[in-house]
Amino acid sequence: MKQINIGINGFGRIGRLLTRIIIKDSKKGVIKAINDIMPIESAAYLLKNDSIYGQLDLDIDIKENNLIINGNQIKYYQFKNINNIPWEDIDIEIFIESSGKIKTKQLEKIDNNIKKIVTHKDNSLDKTLIFGFNEKNYNPNKDKIISSGSCTAIATLPLIKIIKEKFGIKHCSFVTIHPLMGFNRTSDISDQDFRLGRNSIVSTIPSKSGLKNSITKFFPELKNKINCIKYYVPILGGTIINLSCIIKKNIKKEELIRELKKEINKNYFKTILYNCNKSFNTNKVSVDVLKTSYSVIINEEDIQYNSRNLNMILFLDNEWGYCKRLWDLINYIGKNEK
Repeated sequence: MKQINIGINGFGRIGRLLTRIIIKDSKKGVIKAINDIMPIESAAYLLKNDSIYGQLDLDIDIKENNLIINGNQIKYYQFKNINNIPWEDIDIEIFIESSGKIKTKQLEKIDNNIKKIVTHKDNSLDKTLIFGFNEKNYNPNKDKIISSGSCTAIATLPLIKIIKEKFGIKHCSFVTIHPLMGFNRTSDISDQDFRLGRNSIVSTIPSKSGLKNSITKFFPELKNKINCIKYYVPILGGTIINLSCIIKKNIKKEELIRELKKEINKNYFKTILYNCNKSFNTNKVSVDVLKTSYSVIINEEDIQYNSRNLNMILFLDNEWGYCKRLWDLINYIGKNEK
């Protein structure tokens, strides 16, 4: 497989972590260009130094308008309008939109020499592909703009599929305990969403969750059977999702555990870690899953079941785990490109 030439728009949390992953896996891909409005000096500094994941153990330098990472030169642009980027000067095959600000209509105007566009937004797109769930639905002849889904979607969709197909779902609720994001406030300020305007350092902040939309996009029959809520809490990384289902099948706990474990280990072992050993090593808290490469981690002793009521605690690194699946998806697209 030849290297994939990649361009990244938006050098925030996802853009920088994805860059860290790609440059450590340079046999598969190379970053040719980065676009972000921040000064190149800030981009270099923030790539090198990360408050959650530590210092990057590679040399980073700046030469004119280029980032030099371990001797590899990456063009650095600062265009607000991505269509002003001189695409004709860069040989890019897959363009990653990681700013979260570019609308689909703008993406549709990007130079036709770019074969594929992968974005985090999920509206009016050709297709949403979640690696570890439905990446095999990729059609290289039709799919141009692709959404890679959200961190909570990649963690929960495979489990919903298993539970629905094996046991049936009468009702399901998700409570996401999420680390602080860049938009969370450190002092009270006016905001359209009153609660998101509050000081996040001293409060747990309830917020709307987009997870229901992600799930019902693939399972529309669950539209009136799902409730989701999210809480932002004053921690830096590591997410917990409490998944609670009322299932249709009357089944014993031992049988449910056996079926769940069998399905995960057979079809999802690359993206879901199922811990069945009861020891001190499996008694995790959110900080313990930082930099995990899995989409989600499940500890068997965190599964409760009684009279068709199933409750599971799911652990995930909402940044690193998501970027690993994003990189898996990019590689899958590149491998299947015609």
